[in-house]
Amino acid sequence: MVDPITGITAAYAAVKTGIKMGKEMSSLAKDLGTLFDFIDGAKANHSSKKRGSANEEAMQTFIERKEAEDMEENLRNIVIQTRGVGGWAELVKLRADIRVQRKKEEEDARKRRAQLIEDIGFYILVGLAVLLTAGVGILAILHFQGRL
Repeated sequence: MVDPITGITAAYAAVKTGIKMGKEMSSLAKDLGTLFDFIDGAKANHSSKKRGSANEEAMQTFIERKEAEDMEENLRNIVIQTRGVGGWAELVKLRADIRVQRKKEEEDARKRRAQLIEDIGFYILVGLAVLLTAGVGILAILHFQGRL
């Protein structure tokens, strides 16, 4: 797992280099996506690695979040310079929409798995009930025929 700050710095450098080379934003999509992933990760939580005292861990988390926010601000400025304020607003909206859509897809998949497990359990119970009933019926027939 890449350190969040290292990842953010590398992804930002790739984006910045691409822009300096005159690349279009569309050709930088992968680098931009990686950068946003690192930014979101750094802002969302702190590393689970123990870094010493709680104060040290809190300070490291604070630094990572602030550096992520700074990189996001730099990225915002780049997008605004190349696509205008409307471009940034559109990007923010797209990110939110995609995040909501993915969360919905994950929830739907979880529900389908749960329903499948429930259905399989039901069919197993029905199958066992049929086998048990058939077994009891066969035993009853054999008993009444005197074979048991």
